[in-house]
Amino acid sequence: MTIEQIKSNLSITQVLDYYGISVDKNRMTHCVFHEDKNPSMQVYEKTNTVYCFSGNCKTHGKSLDVIDFVMYYENLSKHEAISKCKEIILPNPSKGGELVTRNKPPKKNNSQSSASDFLESIFQYFSNAINSSKPAKEYLASRALDLNKLVTGESPVGYNSGQFHHGARRDEQLINQALEVGLLIDKNLVSKTGNKAYGVFGNKSLVFPLKNERGDIVSFYFRSILSPLSGDLGGKHFYLKNRQGLYPHYPSREAKKLILTEAIIDAASFLCHPELVEGYSILACYGTNGLNDEILNAIKEWIKTSPLGIEGKEIIFAFDNDEPGRKATIKYSKLLSTFYNSTKVQFTTLQLPNKDVNETLQLHEPAIFEQLLRDRTEVGKLEKEFSFSTEKPIETALQFVNTKEKNKLISKQKEKIIASGGSPLDFLKQDHLLFRINELIGKSGIVGEEENRLLMFVVASTYKMNYNLHVLYQGSSGSGKSHTMKQIAKMMPSEDVIELTRVTDSSLYNYQGGEFMQKLIIFEDMDGLKEDALLAVREMMSAGKLSSSTSIKDKRGNSKGAIKEVEVSFASLSATTKGELYEDNMSRIIVLSVDESNEQVQRIINYKNQIHKGNIDLAEQKKTQLFVQQLIRNLKPYEVINPYADWVQLPENVHKPTRMHEILMGVIHQITILNQYQRREKNGKLLVEKEDVKNGIKLMRNSILLKMDELEGKIRKFYEALKKIVEKRAKNENKNREEIRFTRFDIKDNFLLSKPQINRYLNELTQYEYLKRTGKIGRGNQYKISHWDNFKTLSEAELQKMLKRLEY
Repeated sequence: MTIEQIKSNLSITQVLDYYGISVDKNRMTHCVFHEDKNPSMQVYEKTNTVYCFSGNCKTHGKSLDVIDFVMYYENLSKHEAISKCKEIILPNPSKGGELVTRNKPPKKNNSQSSASDFLESIFQYFSNAINSSKPAKEYLASRALDLNKLVTGESPVGYNSGQFHHGARRDEQLINQALEVGLLIDKNLVSKTGNKAYGVFGNKSLVFPLKNERGDIVSFYFRSILSPLSGDLGGKHFYLKNRQGLYPHYPSREAKKLILTEAIIDAASFLCHPELVEGYSILACYGTNGLNDEILNAIKEWIKTSPLGIEGKEIIFAFDNDEPGRKATIKYSKLLSTFYNSTKVQFTTLQLPNKDVNETLQLHEPAIFEQLLRDRTEVGKLEKEFSFSTEKPIETALQFVNTKEKNKLISKQKEKIIASGGSPLDFLKQDHLLFRINELIGKSGIVGEEENRLLMFVVASTYKMNYNLHVLYQGSSGSGKSHTMKQIAKMMPSEDVIELTRVTDSSLYNYQGGEFMQKLIIFEDMDGLKEDALLAVREMMSAGKLSSSTSIKDKRGNSKGAIKEVEVSFASLSATTKGELYEDNMSRIIVLSVDESNEQVQRIINYKNQIHKGNIDLAEQKKTQLFVQQLIRNLKPYEVINPYADWVQLPENVHKPTRMHEILMGVIHQITILNQYQRREKNGKLLVEKEDVKNGIKLMRNSILLKMDELEGKIRKFYEALKKIVEKRAKNENKNREEIRFTRFDIKDNFLLSKPQINRYLNELTQYEYLKRTGKIGRGNQYKISHWDNFKTLSEAELQKMLKRLEY
């Protein structure tokens, strides 16, 4: 049907009637595009247009025909508005194909109209707000969602900054309407200015409109852009009270194929690429248990009322690639099939290579949707191949198709996630896995620090295992500690990561339990924790629980003592500038020291220069991080047997050898678990191989040396670098190294350190008698090295002894 045919067969009065908009005797109506106390929109039936005379209207100055009106009214693109007009005009088979207007949905009552009009108005504000919100746009980009396509397409999106009721927008009517629909919550609070304050529902969240059959916004879905456990909002989903409406809208009756997604973000992922799903209608469910009555009724209506009939209709499930998603696919396909006494409706499912639709979009080129839709599988086939046993590991979707189909999918997949890896499961089956993982860590945005970053990754990955490890990362302020930890954290599933910048004295004791089970915790600044908070952290690491004596009141209001326990199971990465304060104070902790050498600093600067020049693909970094998250999701806990345990003997002078031995064994065990798809099992337990022991010892080398040394890690690195500089000067000046004198200014010329750092290092080395003050000159104190230890050489030799035991 051409545009001219649409305009000739659909009058403007029919469109207004369809949307329940009344016209007075003067052919005037209240404009639906702005708040209109007096009718300001004129209806011109001769030209089949409307025109608003109000200067406050966004359409002012434009004469709207039927397509334009639908486009503005439903916030659609031109193409979508044309399709909508076609939906309004349907061929009537009983009249030989004569074009008639379809039956319109029932009109809203006054209360529905009022609430819907308010939601339409407030969503316009949210839509404008997202364009000025950098965090919201960054979040969309991180989910591979195109803001421009969402705003102009059939899946508009907004952002709730929590400011819609502030400033000039604040009036009693808006407040009351927001309270009525649930956008504001009355908590009996007063702001600092003395005004009444309200809680904002869905604050700092993306906003997606939910629509009824008429296309009116009747509710909102909120997706927080904050990280998990950021206050009360992080990582959560929100629906307005009395949840109703569908996303993005009721299925198009002209579509022969309907894609059902598990989440709204997944539906938006499809809608960002309309050219790949042309001819399909998209409908989001609200989780695996979220195919509610309204969605079911909409699907039934889509089948029954379609002018194209049931023949060739297909429902395609695009639920998550996990056990609940597969179970829900089978469950709902059976349920929907009972509604039709016919075999003409087909039920299929997409074999997603990643966790869900959105993650698949993040890790691949959009064209993969076209491929996945082409290679979709019948749900009946999925049911035969899927075992509901909870003992079966949840791996990629490629496991659930036969070998021929799997090879076909892999061969067609031109856009490999990681060139050397293929799927996450294939990657985990490769030789030299630790080396390959370290390459991915480098690709994710961590420059240098090869040993430290890999050990931190191994430690972080223990959060979901039976044995948890912890790292204390020490270095000067501004040395990159937090950056490295956060980049490692981004390679763990985001739902399992908790970042804490501040911990109050008693807050950890007040959790209900479960918040810190199988989590990775990032303590960004251990120096900021007070003694009571540090005590709680130590207990959490050592005992796996927090116990406290507290007072509670019984039903009669009488106080009595009680013991409160919070169970925890977590791995952690912590940063400090004062490692010496915590090293002896915490059990089961690995101490690492930041590489603060000039070479490392230059590597970082060169890397940042490449970013500024546009030579670093940040999108590829994100894909790498998501790929590694999939690696972690494919790992499952195991008990580990180490046949080579007797060969792991630490040097005699290591500090607290029993603890260090336990930590080293934990690292070896986790390396074995990372290699679980290549390791043998015995009675359900993984067997450690020699390679795992060697790699564990090599990775722990620096930490073991730190535990053997009386000097703190940063001081040791400074001292070793200082010795090299002095030896070089001695050689150039043809002197003995004991004769070389230097000052603070000489050090400043060779180290990127601040004056307080240099003074602290010099004072500590003098206190430990490694340096000696030899007097003053015009530029301050002179020093010389008084103790030329060979600690590093001896320590390396001890380390090599352990490795040699494994050569036989």
